[in-house]
Amino acid sequence: MMKAAESFKHLKACLVKRLAPSGFIDTGGIVWRKVHDTVVVLEVQKDRKYSTKEEVRFTVNAGISVDALRDVVAAAGGPSTSDVPPPERCHWRQRLGHLLPAQSDVWWSVSDEQSAQSACDEIASGLIDIALPKVEAKASSEALVRSWQEGRGQGLTEYERRVNLARLLIALGRTEEAQAAVQALEDASLGKSWAVSAAYDVKELRKQFS
Repeated sequence: MMKAAESFKHLKACLVKRLAPSGFIDTGGIVWRKVHDTVVVLEVQKDRKYSTKEEVRFTVNAGISVDALRDVVAAAGGPSTSDVPPPERCHWRQRLGHLLPAQSDVWWSVSDEQSAQSACDEIASGLIDIALPKVEAKASSEALVRSWQEGRGQGLTEYERRVNLARLLIALGRTEEAQAAVQALEDASLGKSWAVSAAYDVKELRKQFS
């Protein structure tokens, strides 16, 4: 009989196999593919609090990472642009359940080979048929700029959204919009807990206009 830990490995291997025809590659537990000028990433997250030897509980996280913003981080001494980031370091992030008809935080569990196969079938179908088309529609600099300008930054704090918007507009050479975004960042930060961080960013960003 397959133990829960083995069934969890089976589930992850099954998902990698099912997503491969769509161009996804497995790199260190993160499944990803290139879409336009971004990388779309998927990661199976084990629930370390509620999983047991008999049953592993997990969810699936999705993310979009913009190439140009990874370039900015790499230039500042951060991770290489070629490194595939986990969803929590992406510029757009969402749990799979919120992208499915349930539109809520969904957790699955596996305990044996049968439950692992069943979960794989359900998740793979949900990803390929429903979730990934939604994610990939947002997977471009242009789509994310529009979203951030409209005040929507899925998975981001207001501070992260505003800084990312300014940095991306600068990277895209959209100077007037970038200057407006930097000013908006400065204005919005007044009285906020992130005011000091924003003041530093505003100063550094404005150097790029001179």
